[in-house]
Amino acid sequence: MRIGELAESTGVSARSLRYYEAQGLIRSCRSPGGWRDFGEDTVERVILIQYLFAAGLGSRTIDQVLPCLEAPLEERTGVLEDLLEREVSRLEERRRDLDRELDTLRALQSETRVDTVRTSWRLEPDTGVRAEHQGMTNTCDPAEPTSNTPAVRQLRLVIEAADFDAARAFFQDALGMSALAAFSEADDAQVVILDAGRATLEITNPAHKRFIDDVEAEGRPSTPIRLALEVDDTAAVTQRAVDGGAQLTAEPRLTPWLSVNARLAAPSLPDLDLTLFQETMESDH
Repeated sequence: MRIGELAESTGVSARSLRYYEAQGLIRSCRSPGGWRDFGEDTVERVILIQYLFAAGLGSRTIDQVLPCLEAPLEERTGVLEDLLEREVSRLEERRRDLDRELDTLRALQSETRVDTVRTSWRLEPDTGVRAEHQGMTNTCDPAEPTSNTPAVRQLRLVIEAADFDAARAFFQDALGMSALAAFSEADDAQVVILDAGRATLEITNPAHKRFIDDVEAEGRPSTPIRLALEVDDTAAVTQRAVDGGAQLTAEPRLTPWLSVNARLAAPSLPDLDLTLFQETMESDH
């Protein structure tokens, strides 16, 4: 079965099938004419792979799960159950995070109605909301009325890694970021898009950059572009990151705005600093 026939039988693009093969999830032989030749049983395996991707598993986890799923029941050792339980726990944790964010938004909807707005928030006509916390001022001062339809719907940070596999393993396996999509092109061109949760863009001036470097990394200058990831437990994720090949720049510490921050250098990405931060219950920042 050629790759086009496999794509038609499974509904999966030839591009994705080539990626699955590059990851070792499916295998082919070469015909005398040099064409990829897949066995008939590959159709069922591709459908299973799609099912596992839809469940939020990454390709490395799928590579571990597939032999277990395809083995006879009497030969299974419990590895599959442990892997699936770990993935279920990860997704349940993500669902709890989403539920917490939804509860916060619903409360904000209720509290910002015109008839119930809190007097502790100073509303200034035509300038949005202005709030002050512990000597720091947070302002929203739109130059023009905002539209209900955002002009930007997604922030995606694109990074080039000299060692693609090492970078992917670090972010996907060590930090637990699931794959949303992955593609391979001609000349061994590869890309993977990982789910990083909510995205924000933080713009800072040189003085504030120096201030953050002092607080977070004993004054060690950070790279012009720094990747910051919010986590639930900075110490635990930092250890997982180090175990996954990251170089520790600064140990986790409590910041003046009551978040717990650590700084690392991700493997194969020497020009990109990585901050892990954990917001505490008391934080107002």
